[in-house]
Amino acid sequence: MTTTTAALVLAWIAIVLLALATAGLLRRVEQLSARGTVTAEPVVEPVRGLRLPLDQHLGELAGGSGEVLVLFASTSCATCQTAVDGIVAADPADFRVAVAVREPTFGPLEVPSGWVHRTSAHALFQIMRIPATPYLVRLGPDGTIVDSAMVVGSFDIKHWLTQQPAVANAAGREGART
Repeated sequence: MTTTTAALVLAWIAIVLLALATAGLLRRVEQLSARGTVTAEPVVEPVRGLRLPLDQHLGELAGGSGEVLVLFASTSCATCQTAVDGIVAADPADFRVAVAVREPTFGPLEVPSGWVHRTSAHALFQIMRIPATPYLVRLGPDGTIVDSAMVVGSFDIKHWLTQQPAVANAAGREGART
């Protein structure tokens, strides 16, 4: 077989593979089009004023007098360790801190030993309506959600911890929109 013949055979093989890939892509586009228009789901997030029974979900933090800071993280989250490091750097001395993950272990996340650690916290993620990770939730001493925020980009954790958010109940939040 000459070089020209081999190149011609390889070119035809490439054309056949390209045709098959295009056919598969077109079939997938057709399937997606058949489903109709896609509507965006409403964004869910923790509702200020909602009271979490600390004794049931974060027992070690129940009955204290200071505010509670809960970081919802994931072991597969690229920015979760940065969020942990940011909280450590913010020195939340006035807060009792917990970290919750859905996974059975913390895996590569390095979390300070003085914090409450929650693994397999699926129920806590659902109750708190956590949309993504890393996500911070600030609770009052009784477990009432005071504030919440997604930790992204240049989020200033120290400033967020020192600001005094107005505690609003769920009805108050709805009333503010009207």
